[in-house]
Amino acid sequence: MLKFSWVIGFLRWEGKLKFFFLISGLLNWSQNIGALPSSSISPENLIKKVDEHRGLTTSHSVTVKIIVNDNGDKELSGYKVYVKDYQTSLVEQIEPKKNSDRKILMKGFDMWLFTATTKRPTRISLEQKLSGDVANGDIARAQYAKDYDIKILGEESLQNQKVWKLELNATNTKATYNKIHLWVNLKNYQPVEAVYFALSGKPLKKAKYLDFKKINGLERCTKMEIYDYVQKNKFSTLIYTNHKIEKFEDSKFNKDHMEF
Repeated sequence: MLKFSWVIGFLRWEGKLKFFFLISGLLNWSQNIGALPSSSISPENLIKKVDEHRGLTTSHSVTVKIIVNDNGDKELSGYKVYVKDYQTSLVEQIEPKKNSDRKILMKGFDMWLFTATTKRPTRISLEQKLSGDVANGDIARAQYAKDYDIKILGEESLQNQKVWKLELNATNTKATYNKIHLWVNLKNYQPVEAVYFALSGKPLKKAKYLDFKKINGLERCTKMEIYDYVQKNKFSTLIYTNHKIEKFEDSKFNKDHMEF
């Protein structure tokens, strides 16, 4: 009888133990189910959402002010950017006045610099510097989904936010950057920071995405800070204003008949 009672007691204890582990597992699963979003979205769809938060992705115009801070000395330049589609855009410099006759045309991965005083345009590249640490491609060609293969490296914490760390590898050697590491907010898909790499694998510069404001129904970045990896006291600030969705005639982007 004692042996039988001992067996019954053991079975009851074992059942309680299994029940305890079952409940603990369910609680742990419920607490962490929100931490597995990477399985619910593909890298391709994720970067498309990120692009939408970086700026307008349809035909539009926007004004970009660039402030270069070099050891306390500041230099200002301003640009009006007209984007017909992801591979067709025109950048017109509006500040300073002495350079207001400069235009940059992008078609595909090809770019040309025009001035009112020269008859023939000068071929330039996306990675060439426009002002400070800002490359031509930073404002003329801004949709990562079109130019990079995306890989989700994992989840991290950054600036008190839960983020994805993404690796972007260029699909064309003419892309603005060979590789980018991009940190994206886990909940709202807004970009947080980026590091841009040279062909050698060395980091060139770091960017922060700031001042998200509702534009055309979605929170979009209206300010970026780009820091030089070598010259620590040098950084550039980009401020985006006057976003406007509009259509353009093909003639506006005609390399052979650029109007001034």
